[in-house]
Amino acid sequence: MPTPQKRSILTLLLAMVLLGVFPLDVILPSFPALSNHFATPSSDIALSISLFALGVAISQFFLGPLSD
Repeated sequence: MPTPQKRSILTLLLAMVLLGVFPLDVILPSFPALSNHFATPSSDIALSISLFALGVAISQFFLGPLSD
């Protein structure tokens, strides 16, 4: 049985991973509304989402060893 400290570390790591992909699921449906609201071309919105996904991918590089 895992100790409470190990459970809390595992919970923290899972939350960090889930918070990395959750915003993509929220932002993608509002893609046209974001483009209208900020009066920018949709290519700029797509670039910001791509950069966010790249940041999540790079953070996984550091979080992977921590989860081991």
